[in-house]
Amino acid sequence: MGVHYPEVLLDAAASLARELERWGIARETASDAAFAAVEGLRARWGGTPVYIPKAEAIELEPKYLQIYERWKAGEGYSPLMRDFNYSEQWIRQIIRTARLTRGQKVQAPALFPD
Repeated sequence: MGVHYPEVLLDAAASLARELERWGIARETASDAAFAAVEGLRARWGGTPVYIPKAEAIELEPKYLQIYERWKAGEGYSPLMRDFNYSEQWIRQIIRTARLTRGQKVQAPALFPD
């Protein structure tokens, strides 16, 4: 009976390898680097439950952005409620979230500060 590598780690390595390829790294090198990175995470955090947030406040859904843009252009709550089939409370929450996050972009943190 052989060792079965965890599916979540295989998926993480494949995703990382694709991203490295997008950055111009050769496929084989990207694959090797991605696997090494995932193995490093497994060695460091193996057995520890890790929560990965969805970052919904950062990645505003296109539909929510459309609601915000229409509201910003002067449209009232009633037409937005009708068109999107949401309650006024939810429309207000979407607008509040959009106002807080509009223009924010996720930037890579400095991993190796000077």
